[in-house]
Amino acid sequence: MDFDLIKKINTIAIPGILSTLLNTIFTLADEAIVGRLDVDGYTAVSISANLIYQIIGNIGVISIVFAIMFAKSIGSKDEKKCNEIYNSLITISSIIGVIIVLMSCLIGKTLLRQIYGISGSILNEAHLYLCIASFTVGLNLICFIMSSFFKNIFKPRITLLATGLSLPINFFVDYILVFGKFGFPKMRVAGAAIGTVVGVLVELSIFIIYFVKENKIKFKFCISLDVFSNAIKMFIPLLGQDIIENTLFIIIVGAIITRYSTALFASYSVIVAIITSINIIIYAYAGATMTIVGQSFSDKDKRKKCLIIPLYTSILILIIYLPLLICSFLFPNQICGLITNQSLIINTAVSILSFAFIMNLLNIPCQVYKYALQSMGKERYTFVSTGVSSVISCLCLYIFVDYFKLELYGVFCAYGILYVILNILFIKKYIYALRQ
Repeated sequence: MDFDLIKKINTIAIPGILSTLLNTIFTLADEAIVGRLDVDGYTAVSISANLIYQIIGNIGVISIVFAIMFAKSIGSKDEKKCNEIYNSLITISSIIGVIIVLMSCLIGKTLLRQIYGISGSILNEAHLYLCIASFTVGLNLICFIMSSFFKNIFKPRITLLATGLSLPINFFVDYILVFGKFGFPKMRVAGAAIGTVVGVLVELSIFIIYFVKENKIKFKFCISLDVFSNAIKMFIPLLGQDIIENTLFIIIVGAIITRYSTALFASYSVIVAIITSINIIIYAYAGATMTIVGQSFSDKDKRKKCLIIPLYTSILILIIYLPLLICSFLFPNQICGLITNQSLIINTAVSILSFAFIMNLLNIPCQVYKYALQSMGKERYTFVSTGVSSVISCLCLYIFVDYFKLELYGVFCAYGILYVILNILFIKKYIYALRQ
């Protein structure tokens, strides 16, 4: 038993889980504040905020590119390359941020009108929120990269500290500016946007303070053409995979279920909400695997250890996941009741919850080995594998639901098939890559 490896994995993963949970809690609190506005104000914020989240989610893949490239440079003990990677990707993120702000101000109103079909006061307030909150795109990209930097030097608690301090400040500023408390003007959606920007600025400030203390990298605005070229080569397949997994696949699955029964889709949404919350654990540990494998694979003396890293990570996830699986058998009504109180939706969800949890077990090695492969430079392989497997899974889902009438059992059987295929492909490729 390699206790040092277990400690490294937990050192990165546990603060990541806590940071995500804090984000979730304060996002809900933030929604509660905005939700106290009138319908037009809430609609305006929801439209623009979701648009910004989608942009950050897609472009945020740049932080994965940084994590992979930086881990390799640390593993190979190339300090010059570490500097080039950090400086180049921070500079690129800053430029992207400026471009997004300019686009939001210049053509944002037209885009909102054309895409969402809104007009009048809703359009005006949505555009106002977009113009202010668009500053968070570049700021968040920089925060993501700095968070990856601290993970790579095994100090992820700084990310937890930054998140833990910035979110309450965001919440407080939202409260006083949205409703005009403590002598401040009532700014409605503009107040919500300013609160978001202030929160991210606080987070970034904490990162900068600790970054300066570390004194490991001399920062300057510059772009290495070699780093830029390699980053683009990695960014495209990683973005493609993110779009397939988190956009196209979800849309297609939702469309198949909705065409069959809208009530069934409501129950499916409840289960997905629960599993998505549980998957925070899986993704945090998979991210830890990416960092450790990336560094170990680039160090010839540590490369042999790469074989056991995903195995250890999967076991650690299982230790946390199995009690949750048992709870799904013992308390299905209470768990589903956290999401909705509609008896028709709950009854269907309860009947399938434990089965969905069991199928999701297969997702554990799938994500762990996917992240491990990406850290070894196999992002194109994971992209193609995910694309092909997702097509097969969607076809199976359509047959199970539309022809065999298996309803949600058919849906999660299709998920299980997806995970089995990807597990075979990823594990086989990972072992082969280590033997090369």
